[in-house]
Amino acid sequence: MEDATHSRYRSYEVLVNAVISVLILQGILSTRSSSTRALQRGPVYLKKHYKQFSDPKRKQETDAIVIGYHIAFEECQARFKWNRWNCTLPRSLLDTKRPVSLTRSLPGANKETAYVYAMVAAGVTFSLMQSCARGENNRCPCVVEHTKNNKTQRTCKENLDYAFKRAKRVMRSMDVKNAPSPERRLFNIKNFKAGIKTIQKGLPKVCRCHGISGACQQTSCWKSMPNIRKVSERLRVLYDNSVKVKYYSKREGLKPAWAIKDRKSAKTISLKSEQIVYLESSPNYCHSNSRTGHRGTLRRYCDPDNEVVCRNLCEGCGYRTVKRVVYERNCDKCRKQFSWCCTVSCGMCNVTKAQCMLKVKVDY
Repeated sequence: MEDATHSRYRSYEVLVNAVISVLILQGILSTRSSSTRALQRGPVYLKKHYKQFSDPKRKQETDAIVIGYHIAFEECQARFKWNRWNCTLPRSLLDTKRPVSLTRSLPGANKETAYVYAMVAAGVTFSLMQSCARGENNRCPCVVEHTKNNKTQRTCKENLDYAFKRAKRVMRSMDVKNAPSPERRLFNIKNFKAGIKTIQKGLPKVCRCHGISGACQQTSCWKSMPNIRKVSERLRVLYDNSVKVKYYSKREGLKPAWAIKDRKSAKTISLKSEQIVYLESSPNYCHSNSRTGHRGTLRRYCDPDNEVVCRNLCEGCGYRTVKRVVYERNCDKCRKQFSWCCTVSCGMCNVTKAQCMLKVKVDY
């Protein structure tokens, strides 16, 4: 009965779409104000929600949010530098100058997309906190006081709460309303909340003693700025332990895939607040993928001092590791050059590089 109803609904939907297409071709309907066609442009800038970011009074806040996106992308690429998936993202995301929806640019609901959502939410939260602590955001509830040495005072709790709430609203406005399906909507919400929860739990506690001659007669403690590097490393651990889920029902939401078989146990199982989840398996990142912008591992460089990394990137994908010595300027391995006065530049030296190359076919 359900299959018949679904097929009938599907036929009605196809008929309606066909009629709309004919009307558009005849010029009877306009496509400019259609939110559904706005989703076909990528990346998606939602005009309805973008008004809040175009307000001149919110310029400092919007700038902080955009910086949070770029912080997230940089941390993502640093955490996955030697992996088959090295956080390759579309250029439209990497060069964005405004808050942007990730749903269109990242259509796959896999582990990697889940990490990007969590990292972006954490990056936006961190950037908003940082802008408040530096006094560079006029939307912060706490006014930052500066000392004689032009250093900011401690971070007040109101600014932290503002960063958490504002980051949630940004992620909801950009990546919830335009989700193509209920399960993708819940997938987006679960992962960006995991990122915000991770940074919330990672806030360091700072205490200061008060008293005569340094005696700690009274102590005042507060939450301070988090370390975004530690947050991204924590999210990487959560990525490695992510859970595959399935859409159970509108009421129950997402549940672990292994629990779907048992309906009774699935109702009692709940996901942890900072758990990263995914709906579908990851694609093969050994080869290039034009849809996601991933270039594959061919001609990728790996760490010449780490055989495990090179074996995973090269031999594991059917390639061979080729090592060669290159004379180049390198800031990490070459001695730095000091110029009078007073600049430091990277020196030139022989550097060993390892690259994934095609196997050579030998004819006997």
